[in-house]
Amino acid sequence: MTGSVYTAATLLATGQPTLDPARLPFLFTWEDRRPGGRPRRLRDLSEPVDGVPAAARVARGELVPAAPYFLAPAARPGPSAGGPRFVSAYGPGAPLTALPVLAPLHLWAGDLTRRPDLLWGGARAAAALLTALAAAALFLAARRWLAPGPAAGLALLFALGTPAWSTSSQTLWQHPGDLLFLSLGALALTRLPGGGGASRAAALAGLAFGAAAACRPQSAVFAAVTFGWLALRDRGGAAAFAAGAAGPALLLLAWNGWYLGGPLRFGQSELGRA
Repeated sequence: MTGSVYTAATLLATGQPTLDPARLPFLFTWEDRRPGGRPRRLRDLSEPVDGVPAAARVARGELVPAAPYFLAPAARPGPSAGGPRFVSAYGPGAPLTALPVLAPLHLWAGDLTRRPDLLWGGARAAAALLTALAAAALFLAARRWLAPGPAAGLALLFALGTPAWSTSSQTLWQHPGDLLFLSLGALALTRLPGGGGASRAAALAGLAFGAAAACRPQSAVFAAVTFGWLALRDRGGAAAFAAGAAGPALLLLAWNGWYLGGPLRFGQSELGRA
């Protein structure tokens, strides 16, 4: 989750999603290339390393950043010249879902990468809000068949009796936004019967499932299965669903192409290959 949290904060501070070792040295392990050198953790590049500022040793090539498991090398480093930059291996969806919560904190406190207390508290608040909204969407979907009491009981069971509580609500994994968009997609599908609104409901379901895949690419399975079901049931609905899903899907593929070097090069698979 660290990559997603700092991507969101960096987007707000710089407008760029790439993570710069010179700006965020504490995210990296620094390899000392001098004879007998050992890996180091640095809070700031102004820190001395054997009496010399770390920034000077970085400029000489004596200290080189090694990325943690949750960051992938960016194919396009960014607008400014300099050393390597990295992107979160877990994609753009999770950071973007946190922006509505983190943006007010950024406006109030400034660069959140310098305020880890606010940054991590805000990220947890965003995760909790997204998970709560997922439970609310599930309640509305259940109301299609159940009375308010049983529907609320089902939503509470989901919210408090599953990993939605123990995992998704705790911090900014891929899961909170993924759960919300899957729940919204399910809610849209319950609105399919009823004639004229069917295409609109299918398009909204496609948009939601596409956004879920942008948060967690494995959720594309839900979109594929739903599209297949709609294709058998209602070709017009299937076309509307595909149109709704196309926007988030194209944005995710564009992200992969721009930052990872190919539309089908996902951060996690690239790390696995490495």
